[in-house]
Amino acid sequence: KTCGRVGVGMLLARAASALPLLLSTRPNPATTDWRQVSRIQRCAYAAPQMCVFDDARGVCAAMRQGGLTDEDEDSLRQLLQSTQGRSVFFSAYLTSDDWDPKNVGSPPFSLLDILKEPSLLTASLSEFMLINVGTSAAAALQYERVGNDVKKALATRATRRAVLLVRSLRGEMSTLDEQARQFEAAIDVKEAEFDQDRDLMTRLVELSTRALRSDESIDFEGETGSKAAWLRFLERHKLDEAQLGAVRKALDDCQP
Repeated sequence: KTCGRVGVGMLLARAASALPLLLSTRPNPATTDWRQVSRIQRCAYAAPQMCVFDDARGVCAAMRQGGLTDEDEDSLRQLLQSTQGRSVFFSAYLTSDDWDPKNVGSPPFSLLDILKEPSLLTASLSEFMLINVGTSAAAALQYERVGNDVKKALATRATRRAVLLVRSLRGEMSTLDEQARQFEAAIDVKEAEFDQDRDLMTRLVELSTRALRSDESIDFEGETGSKAAWLRFLERHKLDEAQLGAVRKALDDCQP
C-alpha cells in the first residue's frame, strides 16, 4: 500500500512539474504573433477563427494560381457548409486586392464545380450568394454618394464578381433561380411603397407590415429564400428607392 501511495505521488509530482511546460506551449492570445504559430495550435487554442481565415485565403490563392489540390477542395467544402465559413470565404473571394478590378473574368471552374455538388445545393447557400449581390450593389451606390471612391471601387468590383458567380450557376441550381425570382418580387413590393399616390389606408397598413418585418425578435422559420424573407432583408437594411434600383440592375445582370 505504501509503495502504491508513493507511486501515485510520484506520478502526480511529475505531472505537476510538467504542467508549466505544457502551459508554455499554449499561445498567449494577447502577445502571440499568430503568423508564427502552427495551424494546429491556432485551431486548438485561442484563435479558431484564424483557421477559417487561413483556409479562405489559401483556397483563393490556389484558385488564382490555376487549381485546387484535394486538400484545398476539402477546405472549400467545409467553408461553404457553415455561415461563418461562407462569410469569410466570399469576403476573401469578392474583395481580394489580387484581382484586377477592370478585368474580372468568369469564376474559376474549380469553384463552380464544387458549388454544383449535391451536398451544397442548399437554399441557404443560394440565399447567401444573392445577398452578396444585393449588399455590394447597394454599398457601391452609398459610397458614391459620400464621395468615397476607394470603397466604391471595392464594392463595384465585389458586385461584379458576385454577379458573375450567380450568373454562372443560374440554370444549375434550382434554388438559386427560384430565390432570384422571389428577391425581385420583394423589390417590386418595396418599390411600390415609395409611390406617394396610394390611399392613406394602404399606406397605414404598409407601415404596420414594415414594422413587423423589421422586428428581429420574430423568427419566421421555413421562409428561407421566400418573398417574405427577402422583404425582411430589404426592410432591415433600409434601402431607399435608388438603392433598390441598383440591386434590381445587379439581379438583372445575373441573368445568363
